[in-house]
Amino acid sequence: MKQMKKEIKKRFLAGIKFVIIVGLLLLSLSYAGFFNWAKTLRRTNDTPTTIVAKTSTKKIDIANSIASEMRNRKEALQKKLSYREDGKEKIFYDVSYGGDKDSTNPEDILGTLEVPKVGINMPIFDGIGSTTSSPNGDYNRLFNAVTVRAYQELGVSNFVIASHTYNVKGSVSHSKDWFTPLLTNESGVVTDKISDLKLKKGDEIFITENSTGWKYTFRVSKISFGEKGNSENIVYKDVNYDNLSAHIGEPMITLQGCSGENDLLFVRGALEKIEDPQSGETYKP
Repeated sequence: MKQMKKEIKKRFLAGIKFVIIVGLLLLSLSYAGFFNWAKTLRRTNDTPTTIVAKTSTKKIDIANSIASEMRNRKEALQKKLSYREDGKEKIFYDVSYGGDKDSTNPEDILGTLEVPKVGINMPIFDGIGSTTSSPNGDYNRLFNAVTVRAYQELGVSNFVIASHTYNVKGSVSHSKDWFTPLLTNESGVVTDKISDLKLKKGDEIFITENSTGWKYTFRVSKISFGEKGNSENIVYKDVNYDNLSAHIGEPMITLQGCSGENDLLFVRGALEKIEDPQSGETYKP
């Protein structure tokens, strides 16, 4: 009987030892598996962090590149126009103000102008032309969107673009042509009242620049009418100086059309951002 009790006790202790050994073994395996899982998870989580860091650096480089380009443009424009901007001289369409290019070659296309609210989408040509007699003179050239000034720089000053308008009040003819949509109401009818225009403050104007591929977003900040001066050479009165001056250091756009026989329409937009479509990066001045 005594011997049997000893045998039972011995087997019991052996069983406990076995359970402890198996438990320790399982615990060890679990810990090793957890460690490997954690290590894998950490390695997996590390990868996006590295990519984000590289992407962020790239975005910063591109933003700095755009900012640097804007500074260079501003400095160059200041040098070119310093002699002209100091004196508030009247502003001309013709060669005396330098916007006399009259070629319609593809290389003279600076970019594309879009005003989605009124359906404008047209190429921008460099220079308004200087005479009405040449095939590509100012009258014919204005069937396109053209730059008015000899020296204009996107993103650092007032970028003035002009085009014809069919400005007969109440008309729907050519309501989708040239800059005529800027003068139409919600029904597509030409109006002479700013309050009735379909285009409103806050609407977007886009320019895609051919040389860089950058997309400039402007928001309409002011719509106004002005008066022409001498219709012979279209000298503008001083009242229009604010709309046509370079305003170096104030990035904006001005769209100009005729609102009547001797009247002008000016749509001004302030620069909101510049986008680089290749990188997806946005630069805000």
